[in-house]
Amino acid sequence: MTKKSLRDADIKIAELAQSLKLLNYKIQVIKNNDLKHLEQKVDLIYKVLFFLGAGIFTQLLIAIRTAMTG
Repeated sequence: MTKKSLRDADIKIAELAQSLKLLNYKIQVIKNNDLKHLEQKVDLIYKVLFFLGAGIFTQLLIAIRTAMTG
C-alpha cells in the first residue's frame, strides 16, 4: 500500500471512530433521559386507569347489590 492510501485509511478509521462515539453518546442520552420521561408518563397512565377501573368495579358491585336487595 502506498503512503497516501494508508493515510486515507487512517482518516476513514478516525471518522468511523468519531461516528461511533457520537452514536454511543446519543444512545446514552435516549436511554437515560427520554426513556425515563416516557416511563414516568406510562406509570401515570397506569395509575389513572387503575383508579378508574376500581371506581367502575365499585359502581358495578353497588348496582348488583341494589338489584339483589331491591
